[in-house]
Amino acid sequence: MIPYVAEVLPTGSVHLFAGAAGVGKTSFLARLCQALVLEQPFLGGRATRCPAKIGVITSDRPWSDHEQWFSAAGLSDVPHYSLVDDQAFEWGRLGGRVDRMDIFDQAVAHLQLPPDSLLILDTIALFLGGDVLNYDRVARHLGPLHQRCQRHDWTIIGTTHTAKMRVGKEHRYARPQDRVLGTAALVGCADTVLHLAGPVETETALWELSWHPHHAKPGHVELTRDEVGLFEEVVPILLPSVSSEQLARVLSQIPLDDPISTAHLQSKALFCSRATVYRALKLLVDQGRVTQVGRGSWARQPLH
Repeated sequence: MIPYVAEVLPTGSVHLFAGAAGVGKTSFLARLCQALVLEQPFLGGRATRCPAKIGVITSDRPWSDHEQWFSAAGLSDVPHYSLVDDQAFEWGRLGGRVDRMDIFDQAVAHLQLPPDSLLILDTIALFLGGDVLNYDRVARHLGPLHQRCQRHDWTIIGTTHTAKMRVGKEHRYARPQDRVLGTAALVGCADTVLHLAGPVETETALWELSWHPHHAKPGHVELTRDEVGLFEEVVPILLPSVSSEQLARVLSQIPLDDPISTAHLQSKALFCSRATVYRALKLLVDQGRVTQVGRGSWARQPLH
């Protein structure tokens, strides 16, 4: 079966989508579903394919919290079910050692998903036994979820949280997939792990989405948000190499006195090292066309 997003989201398996609370996971999922339905290139220009049906199950918040984003993406009629909104759902069933697959089956039955459907679980933790730190319990639930995907030809994207960390890159794991809150079974038993980092983590004005499939190369894209809050990809300027003049052209797109980081400049000038960017910046500083406004932060100056 052709993946929903080439090389990133193979069908018939369970994927994880991690990020800190409030970083914008629901908004991004709505934008992803929009790209799939319209079969727009996404995640670095990759080909997309529309699922037979998209369904959403929410477990910790009412549907109204999600509706604004899916409506903004033109998907206000997406089939959905919320445990919070279901007045007949007995929350006491979550106690003890109950098998959460019964709860999953009853929830997904509301959506009537045909084969080749995409199912979003927000969040997936409730369907993993209630303790994401317990390897055996998580594996015992992820296994049956995979079996249901194979049996019904469904694909699941389950949202999950990242661990709390102090400010500063020195306090974070280098690999985004290692920041997922929970046992290694979460990453080990899932297929692709996607991670959304916000401006606090990237230390820029941008968001970054990275993906780590088990059987394909990892990748990432930078994102910004439009006027309604949906995510859009930042398309890099492709340069075979970088010189001071080429870097000046990149900087010309930045408003005067608007700081830009060295890492952002490097992402705009692909196929070059940070040292190369620094050499080009030094020439521009010597010419009075750029000034350093902080550690790893630069601003364009007006031409005289």
